[in-house]
Amino acid sequence: MNYTFSAIYKDGNKVTLSESVGYDSLRRDGISAFEVQKDNEPFMLMKIDEGAKLIYRKRVEQVQGAEPFVVYLFGWRKNGEQSINYLSQDGRLIQGGQFDEQDPWMYSPKLREYEV
Repeated sequence: MNYTFSAIYKDGNKVTLSESVGYDSLRRDGISAFEVQKDNEPFMLMKIDEGAKLIYRKRVEQVQGAEPFVVYLFGWRKNGEQSINYLSQDGRLIQGGQFDEQDPWMYSPKLREYEV
């Protein structure tokens, strides 16, 4: 499965994350939604309320002799509340509220300045 992730802005512009357009380079103001496509088909649209901060990470585990295992973490944070989604490469989607520090995939990331 091939996933793509895009920030959608209030003005209708859409910016897709890629090798050349990284998460850190997204314009932060005006993001109204975050779109996930699977194999170039719509998979999920996450609405982002005014004042909420987008959070996104790609976590990769590489075991020698095996294909990398990837989990995408994406969600939003606003005034101490958050909603986080975990999408594994096998297509499993888990939606949660808080990070799970005991889980090898669902632990909290170090938040960047623009995510707080």
